[in-house]
Amino acid sequence: MSGFETMSIYEVKGADLEYRVQEVLEAFFLSPLDTRYSIVKPTVQGQSGTTWRLDVGVKNNRTNSYSVLVECKGIGKPNSWQYHAQICSAYMELNDIRLNNLFADTKLYLIINRRAERGDQQAYRKNYEEIFKVINVKVYYFADDELYTFATTDLSSIGEEKGT
Repeated sequence: MSGFETMSIYEVKGADLEYRVQEVLEAFFLSPLDTRYSIVKPTVQGQSGTTWRLDVGVKNNRTNSYSVLVECKGIGKPNSWQYHAQICSAYMELNDIRLNNLFADTKLYLIINRRAERGDQQAYRKNYEEIFKVINVKVYYFADDELYTFATTDLSSIGEEKGT
């Protein structure tokens, strides 16, 4: 994994975080004998008419639809407003996408590099998992090694659907 092992949670953000999530999705969905799925950087339209560019997606090539859409948020060291602002932005984006009926069957995820800390004032002690559950989006934290849970729990349920 070339250098990721030595990176702090504050450094695993942006392209690094997206790459890690993409690796998990590729390992689960791609195989040389099965071309039903492809890993993409999707651009999708929300109910508001806004076009959103998400970080990673799994496209079902047979139905030309998305099985999984993932937004990644890599937030640097604790800052009074940055964490909360980034999460609010993700909520707005993912909710707009969820409201578009074309994505009713698509699994939506938010992967964040770390949990909020004391220095993140506005975000500290907020339960983002519960807040996002309202719009049917699952939240996972890279720093808590939750990508393994993401792969084994959520993606396995989609994998059961792959057989059809």
